[in-house]
Amino acid sequence: MSLSRCGDHLVTVIADHPVGVDVESIAAVNARWDPALVLHPGELDAHLPGQMRAQAPTSAHFPGHMRVQAPTSAHLPGEMRVSEQRAAAWCRKEAILKALGTGLATPMSEIRVADWEVADIPAPHDCWASTAIIRQTGSGGSATA
Repeated sequence: MSLSRCGDHLVTVIADHPVGVDVESIAAVNARWDPALVLHPGELDAHLPGQMRAQAPTSAHFPGHMRVQAPTSAHLPGEMRVSEQRAAAWCRKEAILKALGTGLATPMSEIRVADWEVADIPAPHDCWASTAIIRQTGSGGSATA
């Protein structure tokens, strides 16, 4: 299970595998943005305006393993503003770090989003939310908050 809060908004994700979720204010991420702290060296070129697209979750992302409880106002796929790109990168990274169980003890710049199973999920207006899952083989799984 993983939880994230932004202001009055709470997102909870429950899965049979390690999972992480993050919800952030787009404006707050933009105000403290530092690409050297957030982006992996391999992501620096890809993180240019118009290069990053939102990915809406489908059953292929988390088939039968996850129940997502999130606000209902979704971001639509397509071109994203720079501030949304930054919030997406931040949320995806933090969700991965939560799923790993390390949180921000692992620098975001050490994580490359393309190497992980992540999805953007519905978020309140002016917020972004993402989730990550680490599938494990065999029975059981672990919970990560």
